[in-house]
Amino acid sequence: MTDRCILNGDVMELSQTGISPLDRGFMYGDGIFDTMFAPKGVPFLFDGHIKRLRDNLNLIDISLPYSDDDMKGMIGSLIRANGLTGTDTSVRTTVTRGVNMRRMFYPSDRPTLFIIARAVPESVSKVKDEGVRCTISDIARVASDPMYRIKSLNFLRYIMGIKAAQAAGVDDCIFFNTDGYVAECTTSNIFVIKGGEVFTPPDDAGLLPGITRDFVIALLEESRFCVQKRNITKDELFRADEVFLTSSVRGIVHVSSIDKATFSDNSVKTIQELYNNAI
Repeated sequence: MTDRCILNGDVMELSQTGISPLDRGFMYGDGIFDTMFAPKGVPFLFDGHIKRLRDNLNLIDISLPYSDDDMKGMIGSLIRANGLTGTDTSVRTTVTRGVNMRRMFYPSDRPTLFIIARAVPESVSKVKDEGVRCTISDIARVASDPMYRIKSLNFLRYIMGIKAAQAAGVDDCIFFNTDGYVAECTTSNIFVIKGGEVFTPPDDAGLLPGITRDFVIALLEESRFCVQKRNITKDELFRADEVFLTSSVRGIVHVSSIDKATFSDNSVKTIQELYNNAI
């Protein structure tokens, strides 16, 4: 497998890529990113991902000078160039404001576009089989902060969450908001199952509304599950029958434990099967 990327529309060797150290993404984390799953090398939920990317860019006044068809074509060509046709692939798209150090803020129509595509690591299959262990973050977020609804390059708050999880000897951490309700995990949305009903935090709880999350909600509703977006307290989380996470590359992952609480995965296995059949 070769390791090529796309920089501003051109396919090139990753080792030969040159991005200015004055790029706003490097200097300030001034940009948006997206991670998309391409099962067997075919982008999944492309329309949802590209819409969220554009919506996020519009919120921070960055114009992407490529059509949706251009983006789909570039991603497809990169997957082929890296020999990933027929391979489960992770596609990461990064868009920054570009290079301009003269002003702190300016609308940009000349952004930097960078795309990489790599095979999904085997460790993802293990996580799907075994589930993940979580702990509760001691950092509460303000639910009204609009930055949580943007997939920003400013990812340090999530990295520190992963650091805390590793220090606790587990895989991930769960963030709560300052109102005392569940928000999300570091790179995943969270669902709880209680008495056969499925609950997930509302969009205004201080979370990034995931593309996979939306797909899973629709899938469950079509399969006659009772699904509800509502606030979830800490007590409700720990008293749940089952807990699972959703994200683009990993899909649906069972939470085996949160601190000392453990959870079954009977319904989660059913939901995983529904999801796998749908993709």
